[in-house]
Amino acid sequence: MAVLIILGVLFLRIHGRIEDKKIIESNTSFFHELPFIGLDSSLIDVTLSDQSTLLILFSSECSVCEREASDIRRCIKNFASSEILMVSTEPLKKIDDFASSSGLKGYSEVTFAHIHPEVAYSYFGAYSVPSIFIYDEQRKLKKRFTGETKAETLLKYLDKE
Repeated sequence: MAVLIILGVLFLRIHGRIEDKKIIESNTSFFHELPFIGLDSSLIDVTLSDQSTLLILFSSECSVCEREASDIRRCIKNFASSEILMVSTEPLKKIDDFASSSGLKGYSEVTFAHIHPEVAYSYFGAYSVPSIFIYDEQRKLKKRFTGETKAETLLKYLDKE
């Protein structure tokens, strides 16, 4: 009898995780307006234009994120026809410090933003940093990367097809 109860509990947990994964895939398959807070503490209106968008979830304490930002900065001219949204759940001061130290602060195609941890979790699920989402001009997910990804690879998916 105990075995049946344990199997039932395991089944419910696995089923719940599968459902959660489906919800997350549905959430991220299309770019939705989320409450992003800019470095000046104002709500950011992220209205995608006719450009591809690169959304990067990062942490200021992540060495891979630092390398990712450095690689993007190295190729920043190649990102001129795209929007880059760098998002973190950290306090704005940490995000601002990262923006400055990465050398990406001040580029018109790069926006740094805060997202509340609960909103990030409900939308993206459990994620590692950096997590990178590339959306096309119609706001559809083109590609998702987890971990370090070279700028050249990102640019391949940002190019219009």
